[in-house]
Amino acid sequence: YGGVWVAKAPDTLYLRDTDGDDRADTREVMVTGFGRDDTHELPNSLVWGPDGWLYGLNGVFNPSTVRQGDREFNFTCAVFRLNPRTHEFNLFAEGTSNPWGIGFDPEGSLFVSACVIDHLWHIVETGYYHRQGGPYPPCTWKMGSIVEHTHQKAAYCGLTYFDSDAYPAEYRDRLYMGNIHGGCVNVDVLERRGSTYFARPAPDFLSADDAWFMPVSQKTGPDGCLYVLDWYDRYHCYQDARRDPEGIDRLKGRLYRVRYGETPRVWGFDLAAESDEQLVERLSSPNVYFRDIAQRVLSERATPASRKALQKLVLDEQVSFKARMHALWALTGGGDLDSEFHARLLGHDNPTLRAWGVRIAGNMGDVEPQLRETVRGLIADESPDVLLQIAVAASKLDGLDPVQTLIDVLAHAGDDP
Repeated sequence: YGGVWVAKAPDTLYLRDTDGDDRADTREVMVTGFGRDDTHELPNSLVWGPDGWLYGLNGVFNPSTVRQGDREFNFTCAVFRLNPRTHEFNLFAEGTSNPWGIGFDPEGSLFVSACVIDHLWHIVETGYYHRQGGPYPPCTWKMGSIVEHTHQKAAYCGLTYFDSDAYPAEYRDRLYMGNIHGGCVNVDVLERRGSTYFARPAPDFLSADDAWFMPVSQKTGPDGCLYVLDWYDRYHCYQDARRDPEGIDRLKGRLYRVRYGETPRVWGFDLAAESDEQLVERLSSPNVYFRDIAQRVLSERATPASRKALQKLVLDEQVSFKARMHALWALTGGGDLDSEFHARLLGHDNPTLRAWGVRIAGNMGDVEPQLRETVRGLIADESPDVLLQIAVAASKLDGLDPVQTLIDVLAHAGDDP
């Protein structure tokens, strides 16, 4: 959206460079009220979600109060999100500990890495998850993690779902997370269990023999390689830094590129200058870096011609399903769906598309009566993903009776964990 979004407690900032000198000329506070009580827990991990919202995390010992109009959000450990078009803020889900990493799989499911307690969580909108400490709201039935194993130590930072053809198949389609006390990058592999997931450990992606190495962020680059941001300091925790402030190292942070074989660098591209047609083609890239950025730029433009092309791509059975999902997310991030296309989603034979049709209806809140009745009619759907999204939408979609809807979902849920 023409700028850079920055988490800097107590604010989330929007910075713009308007004259091309690589310095921010404008500075706008989009949201304020995040706590600063505990530097382990500050708002972090800003990332664009598949629905076009900006997602972030806040920790369990960092009380925050965000006010927007007549709404007030009081929270600690939570996944929050911000709409870049409307600037609406809300809490996506609550719980865990001091989480420091968000990743999305090819179906748009959200995963969080967290410290101290279990390290990996499948986070669903409106969910409340086990907390490291502190009280739960009344009537909370907490949800747990998706792991039964542990890695070295218990301090995780950064999370990415790696999806690039620059590495062999055994390195792809898995979650990479930084382990700052273990000095390594851990790997978990997902498997489906009904409407949720279970994760199993895989061998570490890399380890360092230097105790200062602390991988705090992992991203896929334009060349398809994994890039690892290394904090690189002798002090992992603020208690040590307070004891010896002169011992903090502020000069040696570094960025690693982990190349497989002779993977070449990629230069000279500018997705902002590409046409809508070129960006739509990018959605079929084997490198998620290009799919993600092309999707975002198409959402920002949201031209009538591109939206028609994206609708066609979503329904095209001849292209990869990953490309079709990114096309759907580009549409979602650009505004409300066309009602005829939305109806085709809800009636599609692919359960992931049906589930996203329900999720989008819930996000819209107010849809045409016919679409609302179609959502209600999916209450006996055979897909646990569809039922899960109906449960989420129950309290969001105008015209649905929340309690009855949840009872009906439960009646059809079978043994879905």
